[in-house]
Amino acid sequence: MVNDAIELLQYKVSTQPIAFKFFNYKFTLTELQDLYETIYQLPLDKRNFRKKLNSMNLLDKLEEKDKENSNRGAFYYTFNKERYKQFLDEGKRFSL
Repeated sequence: MVNDAIELLQYKVSTQPIAFKFFNYKFTLTELQDLYETIYQLPLDKRNFRKKLNSMNLLDKLEEKDKENSNRGAFYYTFNKERYKQFLDEGKRFSL
């Protein structure tokens, strides 16, 4: 039963942007990748993960940085729901 739930979650996060609902509002790309790695239970290539996210253009970069978990500070991002709707209207599909 647990395996079925994990498989369903893996399928849904690969085809729908539900992973963004695990965050209150903002997140770093590292936090987002960590979430996907936890769900998929395997490491993901950092460059490919970020490249795929950037190609969909669904995230807004905030000026605020996370200074607690990084010395240089990682930028926070938010998921843009309006841009996602436009993304779907253009016939594109979410795929991560």
